[in-house]
Amino acid sequence: MAVILVVAGVFAKPGFAETGTLQVSGMVSGPPPGSAPTITSPTDAARTAQTTSTVSGGCLAALTVKVFRSHVFAGSAVCQNDNQYSLNIDLVDGRNDVVVRQYDALDQSSPDSDTIIIYSVPPDAAVKLPDGPHPDSNIAHFQLIIDYNYNFMNVEPHKAVHLPIHFSGGAGPYAVSVDWGDSTVNLVSRSTTEQFFADHAYKEPGNYAVHIQISDNLGKTAHLQFAMRVNGAARQIEFLGIPVVQAASALPGFTWPSITFGATMIGVGVALTRFWPAITKVFIRIFLFRGGK
Repeated sequence: MAVILVVAGVFAKPGFAETGTLQVSGMVSGPPPGSAPTITSPTDAARTAQTTSTVSGGCLAALTVKVFRSHVFAGSAVCQNDNQYSLNIDLVDGRNDVVVRQYDALDQSSPDSDTIIIYSVPPDAAVKLPDGPHPDSNIAHFQLIIDYNYNFMNVEPHKAVHLPIHFSGGAGPYAVSVDWGDSTVNLVSRSTTEQFFADHAYKEPGNYAVHIQISDNLGKTAHLQFAMRVNGAARQIEFLGIPVVQAASALPGFTWPSITFGATMIGVGVALTRFWPAITKVFIRIFLFRGGK
């Protein structure tokens, strides 16, 4: 865990009457997460004809959960407020030994989860299922794979992220898509598997799910999702001086204590408080007008 430390004090310069204020802030290292995340799905020794699998389970809210497939990074996600995570990962042909860890803001790791085994057996290929883990030979069977341990936890808004794209296997040319999670998508064509970089600057702080997809000339695809943490507090949006938040539905509706217009939710209580004096004046004028008849 990480602890934010802020120290403030008043000091006076020797020989001078003036004083000033000194503030020091920083992040102090605490103990790493003591408990391991869990894997609740899929079950151990699961068999599938698919080349991907959704791994989900329990975790500590706000920590970054990383999934490893036969000792190779397979993706990451931020643990949600309900203490759950879910992540779709690529599988190699044959045996996949899957383990999960969770990391704090200082990238300190928890213990490993229990290891589960997933067998990927494509219907058009006879794959021998080994009795023991053989990660090196397993990876060799996979024709296209993204093999990089992405770790972006302290990115600053408006500063470019220099993202390495590293993959192997398949047959060129390759189509590469990078979805940055903020409605920005980069499309690149590559003739070889040589590493290159994609650059992007986030406008707003928050947690983003970055998706990389690579397709080769034979129709093979590789996917990888990982968590991108951008520092800072989210910008407060206001409408007529009233704080608003984004609503999940784009349809207008009324649900006490808020009114939803499009994708904007306005608190009814805040609105009434802000505009009650004006509303009162209108009612008084109507009352006096009607009373004067």
